[in-house]
Order: sequence, then structure tokens, then C-alpha cells
Amino acid sequence: MEEPPALAVMDEQGHFHSFCLHWEGMPRLLCELLSVAGYPNPPTYEGFEFEESGVRRCTVVMTIPQHPLNPQWLLIVTQVTGHRLLDSWELAATCALTTFCDQHPLEVVMTPFGLFPVVDEADPLWLDRMNTSHVLAALDTVGTVRVTAQCLNAQYRLQVFQGNAIAQLAELAQGHFGMVIDRDFQIIELQGQVQQLQGQVHAPQTTVAEHEAMMEFLDEQIGELNMEIDNVQEQLQLQQMQQDALHAPPDVMDVDEEEPEEIECYSNVDFEKADPQPAQWGAHSPVASESSVNNLDDF
Repeated sequence: MEEPPALAVMDEQGHFHSFCLHWEGMPRLLCELLSVAGYPNPPTYEGFEFEESGVRRCTVVMTIPQHPLNPQWLLIVTQVTGHRLLDSWELAATCALTTFCDQHPLEVVMTPFGLFPVVDEADPLWLDRMNTSHVLAALDTVGTVRVTAQCLNAQYRLQVFQGNAIAQLAELAQGHFGMVIDRDFQIIELQGQVQQLQGQVHAPQTTVAEHEAMMEFLDEQIGELNMEIDNVQEQLQLQQMQQDALHAPPDVMDVDEEEPEEIECYSNVDFEKADPQPAQWGAHSPVASESSVNNLDDF
């Protein structure tokens, strides 16, 4: 931030307070007019510099208090926004002087300040003052020339300050424009890189899609194979059951409960033990046959 002009005090919030009487400008002309109108003290200017969207700005608030002898006069508060403290103070004083002349035309009718530009160029009071300016020149020639020269000097200072601020804004705008052009080129290059990367990404995506299709196909085949394996296992189990049925031992026949009793009855019968009898040789026994043959030989 630039060094503040002399005779300016900065408070804790960083606001500058000054009467703005340390140079020839609109604040001094306004102070002279207010002194003629009966104000005992000059108005105080409060300015604050800040940055907005990267641009240095300045806000100035100036208040003309109520008149000590005319309480019906309204309080005049002027707030303007400029570029620096110097041009903002000049602009605030110009606006306040124009407002005072508009609200109190009788106080400035016989002074050079009554010839200052007004907001409305069709104001009849201002037109009347302009038409009778020769009377004012005749009454106070030196004062009229002096105030006119001071006004021209103040307007020149204000234009110089505003011109410097506008030049800085133009330089800043050119810098931003160059940055925008550079960023546009960078964006175009990045878009090309993005398209290239998209092409590189598209190829793996296609490969992934093919792999996914292949995996789905293999999953279907695996499912079919699992179904065939299940069928084969069922057939094997069925054949195993049939083979087990063929090789199984026959079932034991069920015997009635009465049969064992009958067998037991038979078992209780006492059989007499007979002596073994010698075998009787019959006519057809082998011994008899052999003796018969021997008898025939005798013959």
C-alpha cells in the first residue's frame, strides 16, 4: 500500500482520517465555502483502502455536520468509491460541494462557488447564476478568478489521479488477458491429453469387456460341467446301490415259534441203542460171487 499523505491519521482498523487541507484541491475549496457559510470547523474525511477481485479500491466517507446557527440544515453525508486515497478525497469533496450548493442556493448566489457544475444542468437557479456571472465578476473579480483557477487546478489533479488509476487498471487487465490466453492454450493442450488418455482408457475397457464376456462364457461352461458331474455322480450312486443289492447275503427266513417246540419234542424221544449187527452176506455180495466163480473153476 502506498504511504498515506501527510496530516493523515490511521486508526486501529486501518482507516485514514484527515481534513485534507495539506494540498491545493477540492477539499480546501469546500472548507473555504463552509467557512463563508458559518461552519467553524472543516469536515473530516475517513478513507479505507482494500482489494476487490484483485483490484485496489478505496472508499471515503465525508460528513458535513449540522450548522451551529441553522439547525434546520440537513446533515450532508457523502460516500464515494475510488481507486486511491487521493482521488477518492478529491471526488468526495467535489460531490459534497455540489450537494451543498444544490441545498443552499442563497448561500452561494453571490460567490464563485455558485458557478460550480450541478447534477441537473436544467436547474433554473444554476442557469440564473450563470446568466448573472458578469455581475459576480464585477463585484469580486480577483476572487472569481482565483476560485476559478483553484477549481481548474483541482479538476486537473483529480483527472491525473484517476488517469493513473485507470492506467494501472488497464495494465492489470492486460496482464489478466495474457493469463487468460495462456490458460486457453493450456486448456487446449490438456483437452488433447485428456482425449489421448480417454483413447488409452478405452482400449483397456474394451479388453476388460472381452475378458468379462469370456469369463461369463466360462462360467456357463463350468455350470454345465457341474450339472454333468452331478448327473454322473447320481448314476454312479445308483449303480453302486444296485451292485450292493446283488452282493448282499440272503435274508434269514423267519421261523414260527411253534417249530422249535416240535423239534424239541422229537429231541426228547429216547432211542434204544442197538448193538451193531454184522453184515449179512447175500447172494449178490462180492464174496459170494467170488466163491461161486472158484467153484466153477473146479469143474
